[in-house]
Amino acid sequence: RLFRELQDRKREALVAENPLLKGKKLLLVKRYAYDSNHYYDEHNSGIRRFGGGLSTVSLGDGAVAPIAPQLSGGVVDRYDLSFDARRIAFGYRPPKPEGFRIYEIGVDSSGLRQLTFPPEDESRRIATYSVFSREDLQKDPCRYGHWTDDKHPCYLPDGRIVFTSTRTERSVLCGGHDLTVTNLHRMNADGTGLHRLSQGALSEFCPTVMNDGRILYNRWEYVDKGAGAVQWVWAMCPDGSRSEEMGGSSTSVPPVLNQARHVPGCNNLIVCLGAGHCPGNMGAILLLDLHKAKRSEAAMTVLTPGSLPKGNWGLRQMRNGRWVADVYGPWYSDPFPLADPAAASVAGKFFLVSCNPDGLWNDPAGYGICLLDVFGNRVPIYSDPEISCWEAMPLEPRPTPLAVAGSSRPAEAPDAPEATL
Repeated sequence: RLFRELQDRKREALVAENPLLKGKKLLLVKRYAYDSNHYYDEHNSGIRRFGGGLSTVSLGDGAVAPIAPQLSGGVVDRYDLSFDARRIAFGYRPPKPEGFRIYEIGVDSSGLRQLTFPPEDESRRIATYSVFSREDLQKDPCRYGHWTDDKHPCYLPDGRIVFTSTRTERSVLCGGHDLTVTNLHRMNADGTGLHRLSQGALSEFCPTVMNDGRILYNRWEYVDKGAGAVQWVWAMCPDGSRSEEMGGSSTSVPPVLNQARHVPGCNNLIVCLGAGHCPGNMGAILLLDLHKAKRSEAAMTVLTPGSLPKGNWGLRQMRNGRWVADVYGPWYSDPFPLADPAAASVAGKFFLVSCNPDGLWNDPAGYGICLLDVFGNRVPIYSDPEISCWEAMPLEPRPTPLAVAGSSRPAEAPDAPEATL
């Protein structure tokens, strides 16, 4: 009885009466947990079941309302809320042998439109690279057919959208499999002006906007270092210039820093997921302090100390004082920093996360939304017993960062004999 009372008091103090959450609505995604082999191949090996979609949850009365219910038969991946909280850009894949595309919809479910479309030579790409026949793909649309995928949209301060895509037709350097590489791209608000931002040899994921207007993202480096511990947090200007490592390049624990977000009001803090190279995107929640040596573990604070991926295989938990390989949770994902412009003292203290408290890492319905704080508390907020819940954020406007111009580059003819480095 005392334990239950303590849990009720925690929820009352940290959720129901917390000014950062009290009376608000959360925006989130419902989908079955991916079952991917690596953190970077959820789009081609992680999908096992279709279903779910965007939803809102009212913290006042618990009411749940779907957004874009007409797409509930497919899979909604990562999304972003516009700075004025009026529009949502999201990655969506229908339940048939096709790739993810970027869509946009109003928060009131109005104005659904598709922003990206397959390249003109999509059928050639599928015929050239797919290891499955068209008949095989029709029988099992969860199989990957080497179509292109557009995912992880993020609104930029100037109204354009950055996202990641496999349109570059590159493969993971390991070889011997069909794992494709995603690179960052940018487009206008209406989907026109598609432009590739990067020339990465390997995958780049989860772009978000920093407080200063730059793009924060995960980038896999595979140059003269081990393959399983070189997936760090980077930043670039919205034009692709001034690429800069933000943290993790001399650390191997955890192997992957992903899903990073700059903490509003704390320019020195980045919250991110610490995951393993394999399997998928789940693990521990970390705070990176940019005022400390960013290439050392001293810059990392683990907010979930019992779960910290180690080694190439990231499924490790602290059990009875020892780190052991364990497929059971707690597992975490999708950190979102809560902030109040009028209360700077709470910045970097409270976070929304997806959490699977004690189930299998790939339990289809094992993940729900929790509040996590720097004081060691984890409080359940919302879960659906039928399907997992991901990427929660308050449905409210956010300050728009300044638009960054980037580096000026001299105009060059296409056949210029020299490059500017």
